Amino acid sequence: MKPEITTLPTGDHCLPIDNQQPSPESLLRGGQQSSDSKPALVDRCPDAPLLPTAYLPGDITTIRESAIGLMQALSKTGSVFNFRNRVVTLESEPDKLLALEALSKTRLPSYAERYVQFRRKEWIKGGESIRDLPRAFSQRHAGSILACKEALDGLPKITRLLSFATIRDDGTVSPSGYDPQTGTVGIHKMEVPNIPTDEAVRLLLNLLGDWRWASPSDQSRAVAALLAPMLRLGLFAGKSLVMPIFMVEADHSQSGKGMLVKLIASIYNEPVRLVTHRKGGVGSLDEEFNRALLEGRPIISFDNLRGRINSATLESFVTADGKFSVRALRSEGIVDSRDYVLYATSNAFEATEDLANRLCAIRILRQPEDYGWRTWEEDGLIAHVQANQATYLGAVAAVLRSWIDDGKPSLECAHRQREWASGMNWIVQRIFCLPPLTEGHDVLLKRVRNPVLGFLRELAIAMNGEERILTTAEIIAEAHVNGMAVPVLNPGKNDSKAEQLHLGTQIHCLFSGRDSLGLEGWTITRTEVRERRPDGDGYFDAKAYCFRRAEGSPQQPQQPQQPQQPQ
Repeated sequence: MKPEITTLPTGDHCLPIDNQQPSPESLLRGGQQSSDSKPALVDRCPDAPLLPTAYLPGDITTIRESAIGLMQALSKTGSVFNFRNRVVTLESEPDKLLALEALSKTRLPSYAERYVQFRRKEWIKGGESIRDLPRAFSQRHAGSILACKEALDGLPKITRLLSFATIRDDGTVSPSGYDPQTGTVGIHKMEVPNIPTDEAVRLLLNLLGDWRWASPSDQSRAVAALLAPMLRLGLFAGKSLVMPIFMVEADHSQSGKGMLVKLIASIYNEPVRLVTHRKGGVGSLDEEFNRALLEGRPIISFDNLRGRINSATLESFVTADGKFSVRALRSEGIVDSRDYVLYATSNAFEATEDLANRLCAIRILRQPEDYGWRTWEEDGLIAHVQANQATYLGAVAAVLRSWIDDGKPSLECAHRQREWASGMNWIVQRIFCLPPLTEGHDVLLKRVRNPVLGFLRELAIAMNGEERILTTAEIIAEAHVNGMAVPVLNPGKNDSKAEQLHLGTQIHCLFSGRDSLGLEGWTITRTEVRERRPDGDGYFDAKAYCFRRAEGSPQQPQQPQQPQQPQ
């Protein structure tokens, strides 16, 4: 049924009265008028193009209708988007980068005038007729329009901002700029080459050639960490895929754990957002982590974790699989946990059982002093990757494309994040010809969960592989010499007997009736030694523990061949 229209005497710029409110679509029709009224003068200059019309809020048009109409017009330009409930435009920078610029209430009027002509409908003669005239788009109008969430929802949404081209689920590489399939904006304009899979494997393994892995499977997990950003932010962008925290652990400082994370980020041309661990209050681990999430950069690394890590926030985030509420000091918001990849570095730390189950640990050993480091044509490894970023990005895409072409097969392995781990286990074994992903990983996680195992490992490292036989009292003394905290009740209470009794009991429980204990490259054997009684009256048999390097553990690495530079 057509709406009832009452036509009243009209003068200049008068329209018939429509008993219905104008729809948002009608506000974009160019301001067509009844044949009974004279056309409004809309041209800004004789040669101005005919732009679509958007009506400003007023007597006839509501703020909601005006906002929806304007955003519908701007969405057709292909350069205006909704990014985290803010109106932004995608601009091209002189250095060929793309950048998002917010359209604030001060900038929106001048920007919108390039694409839309503004008019306003007003009642005249006491409501007898409507006047339709050109009007200026003011900051007051812009502020009310930008506050209309329903209008913002009509704009194409940007879900993430990345510095690299991503591979899609069908194996194609997304172009730079806005990708409507994933809502991702790639800000760097580059051509990603199509590289054969064998060459891609050689290139990526070549980058990891200077690290000394505690076991062959640690290299497998390093490859998984290297592929993680493309898997998370590209292939599975916005999809349900729970991924672990990639924890890089070294036996000594300056072993290259931070460099490994930096190398991975360099392949994707992303900065590493470091989170440091502080105890409690403002600036605590949770506070710093929430602040990093609000900043929105996709690669976050917890730097040099030490001591016991107990963070319910971190544990929840890893398995959140979607929207996650964050709050940091005076800022708060909602982020998508699927838009981040988490790394961590440490020499020794202890985690809760829940957090340990959310880790993928990569152990590295420090190279000897006389190790011959690789040389690159550029100024170091990171500079080499940055100079050849498109090549290495193409290598990552080639590996994952090969997996896609084979039907995304999987090999089951013992890890709590089964969907990610089983697929990655197939990739490292079938494409990279490396050992299984989680081989020996359960032993590592037991040590991370148990403070005494971690303490004994750190003590063995401090003795530089030297074979030593120590009693419980001597273990405590050696720990104090090396500045290590002893995992006992009420440490530092000057009760040496209580310390010895408590630590001895904990170590005894670790052996569980066995005579030796394997500990990631070291073997601890339980034995007895003769000790003189404190009063000097004879001797007694005391429990002691022999620390020695395990057979087959890495000693001196082979010198790698010099790398072949990418063409």
